[in-house]
This record gives sequence, C-alpha cells and structure tokens, in this order.
Amino acid sequence: MTTGWTPGQRTGPGRDKLVSLKLPAMVVPVIVHPVNSSWTLLALILCGSTGFAEVLTLPEAIDQALVHNRRILQADLLVEEALIVADSAAAAFTPRLGPEFGTLTSGENDFQYAGLQARKRFVSGAEADAAGGMEFRDGDDGAYLRFSLSQPLFRNAGSLVQREPEVAALERVAEARRNGYLRREDVVLEVVRGYESVLRYQRQVELDTESVRRLGRLTILTRAREENGEGSRIDTLRMELQEGEAQTRFENNRELLQLEQDDFLNLLGLPGATSLTLHPPPLLDLELPPLDEAVQVALSNRLDIAQALQQVSTADRQVRLARRNLQPDLRAFGTYRLIGGQQGRDEFALEEERWSAGFSLAPDLDRYERRANLLSTLTQRDLQSLAVADLERWVEIDVKQQVRAYHRAMANHQIAVRNTDLARKRLELAEVMYQMGSVDNFHVSDAETAFAESSSAELAARAEASLAGYRALKSLGTLVEAPDALRP
Repeated sequence: MTTGWTPGQRTGPGRDKLVSLKLPAMVVPVIVHPVNSSWTLLALILCGSTGFAEVLTLPEAIDQALVHNRRILQADLLVEEALIVADSAAAAFTPRLGPEFGTLTSGENDFQYAGLQARKRFVSGAEADAAGGMEFRDGDDGAYLRFSLSQPLFRNAGSLVQREPEVAALERVAEARRNGYLRREDVVLEVVRGYESVLRYQRQVELDTESVRRLGRLTILTRAREENGEGSRIDTLRMELQEGEAQTRFENNRELLQLEQDDFLNLLGLPGATSLTLHPPPLLDLELPPLDEAVQVALSNRLDIAQALQQVSTADRQVRLARRNLQPDLRAFGTYRLIGGQQGRDEFALEEERWSAGFSLAPDLDRYERRANLLSTLTQRDLQSLAVADLERWVEIDVKQQVRAYHRAMANHQIAVRNTDLARKRLELAEVMYQMGSVDNFHVSDAETAFAESSSAELAARAEASLAGYRALKSLGTLVEAPDALRP
C-alpha cells in the first residue's frame, strides 16, 4: 500500500497527473498497528452493523478526497471547459478549407457556382482567401479562380487585438486551474478537520462510556453506604445526578459522532454505508521560518496572489486595447480573379482577368463610448492595483497569525496532555480514598468532573494542533504544490 498524500505534494486539476490512492470497494486490508486495544474495540463496535471496516490513514483519506470529492471533480470539469474554449480561440488562426456554393435567379437567366475555398487568418489581422470552381449559366459554363487579401490598419492591426480572445481564454484556463488547486487546499483542510473530529468523538464516546461505568459503580457504593448509615441521601442524589449527566453526554456525543462520520464519508465521496477504522495520525512537526521569511514564502507561492497579479496584467492590457480602439478603423484590401469559358470537353481557358484594390474607413459614430471605455479601464487598473496591495497586506497578517497559532496550539496540546494525566491520577486517588472511607463522595464527584473536562479539552487541543499545522502550510501556499506557471 502506498504511503499516501504528503503536504506539498503536487496534485492538481486539468491535464496534470493526479497522485492518488483509490480505495477498492469491499476490500479489507490486513494492517497491524500498535494502537490501544480499546480504540480497536470501539471501532469494531461502531462498524459492527456492516461487518466490514476499511482501515484508512489520514494521508490515504486525503488521497481519496483529492480524487473523488465532488467539488474537486466540478473544479476539474471547469478547467476542461476553459481548455475547450482556449483551443477554440487558438483555432482562429488555423487554415480553413471547405466547399462554396451559390445560386442566383433573375429575369434574364439563372446562375450557379460551386467550388472550394481556403482561408487563412494571421496574427497581424490579415486575411487571405483563395477559391476555385465552376460557374454554370444558361448555355455558358465556365471556371474561375479568386484570390483576395485584406489587412486592417491602425485600430485592429497587430497581435494585441487579434490574439485578445485567445489570451483571455488562456487567462481563464489559468484562473480555473488556480481555483482547482485552491479548492484542493480547502478540501485537504476539511479532510483533516473531519478525520480529527471523527477520532475526537470516537474517543469522547469511549471516555463517556468509561465515565458512566465508573459513576454507576460509585452510585451503587454510595447507596450501600447510605443504607448502612455511613452516608447521606444528598451524597446518593449527587452521584445519581452526575451519572445521569454522564449518560446524557454519552448520547449527545454518540449522535455527534454519527453526524461527523456522515459528513466525513460525503467529503471523501464514499457511500454512506461505508465503514472506516481511523487511527490517530502523528501531529505535524513543522520547522517554520521566521515570520518575515514566512511572509516572503507566502508571497512567492500563494495562488490568490498570483491570480490578483494576473488581474492587474489583464487590466493593463485592457487599457492598451481601449487606447488602440480610439484609432481609425482603416482596412486595405485587394482581389484578383480569373474567369474562363469552356473550350473543349474537359478544357477551360482562364483568359479574363479582373482585379480590384483599395481602402475602406468605417465611420466613427461611437467615439464617445470608446473614450468612456478607456476611462473605465484606467479606473479598473487602479482598482486592481489597490486590490493587490490590500491582499498582500492581508496575506502578511494571515501568515503571522497562522504561524503563531500553530506554535500556540502545539504548546496548548502539551499542556492539555499533562492536565489530563494529573486529572486521571487525582480521580484514581479519590476513588481509592473514597472506598477506604477517607473522603466523602464529593471529592470523587469533583475529580470525575475535572477529569471529564480535561479529557475533552485534550481531545479538542489535539484536533486543533493537528489542523493548525495544515493551516500554517496553507497560509504559506505550500500545502498543495502547484506548477510554477500558476504561482506568482
């Protein structure tokens, strides 16, 4: 079995190769893990209704989502759609060949023609056309050849104008691919959150089960002491109330576990009846650069920065197009035509020549609108420049916050682990002393509450520490590696 996805691994939309792990249906791999037996027992209980449990590590879960998540599949389809539009725009300069046919009827005679036509468009704006075929008149058949060439001058001349549809389509492809990678980053974070949430509530249900069992024993012991006159009715009621609260927590957390499992399976693109066994992954041990260096890493890798810079480039190009649009719409053209009649059974003499050449100038009827368009594009360019500056500042803040949050979450997790260990020792000691009669059940009740709170806090701290590492990588733009062409 492969090791699965790792942070920074390239896996992207469009025509890039996807790195993935496909989980075959109804296949249960045999994997031995040194995990706590209670975890395995709980997973078997939770999955016992189907009889099958797929062992899934966090990297494998991320791989599964990157291949089968429906939002990612939608992003990939949008990339394919953008590529189709780009291919169509690029085909505008491909030579074309096709038949031509026409017919004309007048009061004097009928006229038809049929032949082949070839056309080529150039990035300068020039269009070359060549055609040849047969003409049919009443009793007078003939052949023809026609060559024509036109070239725009000033306004529509040059690659800036002629290649604009293709360039715009390629920009939409790049935007769609960036959106695909950004969506992958979001899905990776959601998978980590979902994986940790399922583990958290699985463990919480296990802790609640143990708590109900302990409190049940203590309630029985408290009742016995009340009957023997060694305890009061208040002590018994306190333990019964605490046992009931523990049962309520158990039911609530079991329901939350089911909800998290359903959301997680949907996120992975798996059927709702799929049973999974999850194992706690190790926390990311990141060596993050200093804050100033981390900000520079983010500015060099984040795709939202790259998209904002592309929009500035687009706005600048639109300004140049708007200025070009103020120039005269002048066009030069020329046509050369050879016509001939039939001399023999299969022979035609192309003896008659006709040619024409000239210039045409379109009337300038919408100059005011084109001037207004220029002013609008200048404003849009300024707005995009401000948006880039604002985004760079926001990225700086985000990176610093996520790096600090990672260090804080890792430290809080260590503190939470220590607090849980202390609360467990306190609870064990209180139970022993209560059974010996050294303390009343208030000490046990208080210790039980403290242990439940510290255990829940530890589970939350562990989930936060795990997610904080991936959030930090996302803020740096290194969670999912994108091609160099899509980065700033």
